[in-house]
Amino acid sequence: MNEYTESYSPDKISLHDCRADRISLNERQLTFYFSHGFSLRCDDGNYTDTGSSELCFTLSYDPQTAVTVYIFTEKDNMTIRENITLSDLTEMINGGCKLEFLYSSKGDETDIYRCWLWADKKPYHKECMLIISADKTIYRWE
Repeated sequence: MNEYTESYSPDKISLHDCRADRISLNERQLTFYFSHGFSLRCDDGNYTDTGSSELCFTLSYDPQTAVTVYIFTEKDNMTIRENITLSDLTEMINGGCKLEFLYSSKGDETDIYRCWLWADKKPYHKECMLIISADKTIYRWE
């Protein structure tokens, strides 16, 4: 298995349009699994898709403090932001929803991901945001 440890310079790997279909949490190790992989930048500047892959975070704090999840819904021309727990998100993803990563911004120890949460029933998708405080980020692929 290939591995890339990110030092907060996301030049080599893109999660844009990639969907996580499983999540695991083991103490402070949070892992997103992508059965269809993510995009890897080649030496020529083009991207190629990996096979099955993982995105692993070593959380800076306990999971309830290190991870914030917001789900956004529209109602009566208003956007409503709902804070859900990591456990709720894990249950949703492991129960059949998909988490599509769209955009990210990275700081010293905090990563922010704008995502779509996809489901098999209406409203089919909702916008969400993940804020993750991690000491280390590791990408693994076959």
